[in-house]
Amino acid sequence: NNYRYAADVPLNMYEDYVLPYTTFDEQPEAWRTQFAKILAPFLNKDMSAKEAATSIQENIWTAFGEPPISFKSNQTPQVLSPSDVLSKRYGSCTGLSIFLVDAFRSCG
Repeated sequence: NNYRYAADVPLNMYEDYVLPYTTFDEQPEAWRTQFAKILAPFLNKDMSAKEAATSIQENIWTAFGEPPISFKSNQTPQVLSPSDVLSKRYGSCTGLSIFLVDAFRSCG
């Protein structure tokens, strides 16, 4: 990875928490490359992990275009995967949490 903070992640932690393509029981999808490309403008190689996480969290909801991704209650299990959230433009706590976790994973 091109980010300084990512180089500091121990291999076992990377394998357990960054590498997986699912968080809960959502359908596995190939979201990593798309997320990394879209979120790259919000990051720089010298950011700390905290700075990168803050930037991702602040920008993820509008980074994929309009309308912004928003919260809508009672959407689990209908809207869980990243593609569900992107197509519907909303999700409940579970779907949006998975979406944010996948954003973090895509960036290191």
